[in-house]
Amino acid sequence: MKYAVFVRHGESESNIRAVLSSRTGSYHLTEKGIGQVEKTAQQLDGLGIRRVYCSPVERAMETCGIIAKRFKLEPEIREEIRETDFGKSEGIYFPGKISELTDEEREEMGIESWSSHVKRVGRFFSGLSENSLIVSHGFLIKAFVSDALGLGSDESFGINIRFASITIMSIPDAKVLCLGAVALSHEVKSRLGARGI
Repeated sequence: MKYAVFVRHGESESNIRAVLSSRTGSYHLTEKGIGQVEKTAQQLDGLGIRRVYCSPVERAMETCGIIAKRFKLEPEIREEIRETDFGKSEGIYFPGKISELTDEEREEMGIESWSSHVKRVGRFFSGLSENSLIVSHGFLIKAFVSDALGLGSDESFGINIRFASITIMSIPDAKVLCLGAVALSHEVKSRLGARGI
């Protein structure tokens, strides 16, 4: 079985400051975020990752750097897995969660739509042909995996993709094997053919 491992970046300064940031500002991982990512990297040991893809946003690239080192692979930067386009809301203080905004609220704030996320990640996913690690962002992962489960934004409101969490989907049929996990069970690793378990 071939699979895609989606990992959300660790906690970053933009999360602490509650700033919407995709194209502006240089927000690094916090110490806590680095620790989260290091734990996640350990969980991925033994998986047969062949390619590593990363969002071009700083917090994702720092996350990816920590994990990719374990696989001795060079990350490939891809625009399709970039953070939400915040449009006119880029750089503003926003203490809520963008994943909790309705489609109407997103439109009012000039923020990229749910369907746009699904389409751009879908294009990227359809090009995958080997076991891959994809380091990206919470809402983007949530939208894509929810769509694969047949859920829209309203139906998936309760799904929370936490910092440095792991979501795994089979390639090419996008079957969800793991959703927002902080640890991988022996059973899941076995199903994925992990080495050394």
